[in-house]
Amino acid sequence: MYGVLNFLQALVEKSSIIQILEQEKEGIEQFTATDGYDYSGGSNVLKVLGYFSMVGLLRVHCLLGDYHTGLKCLLPIDISQQGVYTSVIGSHIATIYHYGFANLMLRRYALTMVFHQHISVFFLHFLVLRLHPYISLELVYFAQAYHASNSQVCMNYT
Repeated sequence: MYGVLNFLQALVEKSSIIQILEQEKEGIEQFTATDGYDYSGGSNVLKVLGYFSMVGLLRVHCLLGDYHTGLKCLLPIDISQQGVYTSVIGSHIATIYHYGFANLMLRRYALTMVFHQHISVFFLHFLVLRLHPYISLELVYFAQAYHASNSQVCMNYT
């Protein structure tokens, strides 16, 4: 298992993604807006690989039960904003799920509810707007009812 952690950490370090994301916060770099392309002839493969390796580190640390370190690995990514991780649906769901789960295990319940709400809104949007012609109405109604009950629970909790 430590081989996987070492490999993912080496990808993050080799890609210099942490420095790139820090420069983006300062306004020097535009990594997220351009999906990693720098338009000066360079490839985005290493940078995006390092970016998704940070997501992979969160997932592995959650599997190992090291939630604090998993959240620490994801610190350079602003999880509340659209990012490169949202361009891939599976990555978007897995990132928000593991981020919320790690916060749940660290007893940060309010933050967990916010990200659980985020996932339910995403599923509702995805089901209703993108897949509506291809799925049954019962599933759409279920998603809407789930979102309504989840919103009510979040309102009562906060």
